[in-house]
Amino acid sequence: MNSKLSSAITSYNNSLNDPKARIVYIDIYNSLLNIILNHDKYGFSVADKGCCGTGNLEVSILCNKLTDPCPNDSVYVFWDSYHPTERCYRVLVNQELYLLGAKKIGLFGAAPIGCLPSQRTLAGGELRVCSEIYNQAAQLMNSKLSSAITSYNNSLNDPKARIVYIDIYNSLLNIILNHDKYGFSVADKGCCGTGNLEVSILCNKLTDPCPNDSVYVFWDSYHPTERCYRVLVNQVLQSSLNKFF
Repeated sequence: MNSKLSSAITSYNNSLNDPKARIVYIDIYNSLLNIILNHDKYGFSVADKGCCGTGNLEVSILCNKLTDPCPNDSVYVFWDSYHPTERCYRVLVNQELYLLGAKKIGLFGAAPIGCLPSQRTLAGGELRVCSEIYNQAAQLMNSKLSSAITSYNNSLNDPKARIVYIDIYNSLLNIILNHDKYGFSVADKGCCGTGNLEVSILCNKLTDPCPNDSVYVFWDSYHPTERCYRVLVNQVLQSSLNKFF
């Protein structure tokens, strides 16, 4: 997959008619594998399971108030059974990507999680409306992340290095609220299964997908479809690309 992605990015760069525009493939496979296999070196104690619940299968929305977390996630490489912890992300960016030569690094903020299909189901009431509490939490997190990135940039002693906060909250929210404008028909549920709760590994050969995912904003109850990502990437490039230079 990484090999094909790298080739696709190279091909896409060759098709751009903007000399200032460039999409860069960043290899996190080897960097993260190094952290996992040598976790002791980076101060982690646990690398084979996540901090959430049993740490073996729970992922995303399955990590909630019903699944107790570990007492100290800073010693875990993974938060759930799929996503690294905040500290692991810091190691990955600071000690791996930067040292490998990555000078221009983009960090995505949180999405409007209150409008994701899963959160509409869990917190949106009978009408499955967007949860404003969750959206406000995402906005607060984004504000703090943006400030932290600004502070980190000011501490760098490398004029060529820049870490950029990329706002996907407003771009994705715009697509969700104005989905007809972008050619989507469904924005409140995913293409997989019922579209209300299925996510990640719960979308499998036992859960039938919709007949045409190109009219859906979301593939499952959490992740956008490929077509939505294409629309989102174009918006992000227009709004954030100049910040890298």
